[in-house]
Amino acid sequence: MRNRNFARYVHNLIKLRRRLSVFKNEHFFTGQPVNKKGFKDLAWYTEKGTEFSHDDWNTANRKSLAYLTYVPGRLLLVIFNAHDKAVKWTLPLLKRTKKWKAVFETSGKFDLETSLESGKAIEIPAWSVMAIEIGV
Repeated sequence: MRNRNFARYVHNLIKLRRRLSVFKNEHFFTGQPVNKKGFKDLAWYTEKGTEFSHDDWNTANRKSLAYLTYVPGRLLLVIFNAHDKAVKWTLPLLKRTKKWKAVFETSGKFDLETSLESGKAIEIPAWSVMAIEIGV
């Protein structure tokens, strides 16, 4: 049974990678706006839902961060929590976004059906990764 669950997990991860074109990018990210709405091709976020500042990069005890990447028509927010405890995350306040949907998480403790929206606080389980697809 355990091997079957792991195989299903890997299968779903492969399907997600194939579906999301951001993982097919053949160019380096620049961190610069790439569309009229001002979305950057890649931006890094803190658990407060704010974009990383210079000081945030120099926080020695940081164990949680996220990146937001843009591909035409959608954003993908990937949150990493390396803490031994769950971390309260405020999702970035992004204007002009539509549906937010968790598409992957590694802990098995987060309900992927949980309603997500810009600016909302959620709890990211310890030692986990979560991916959220955002329509624009």
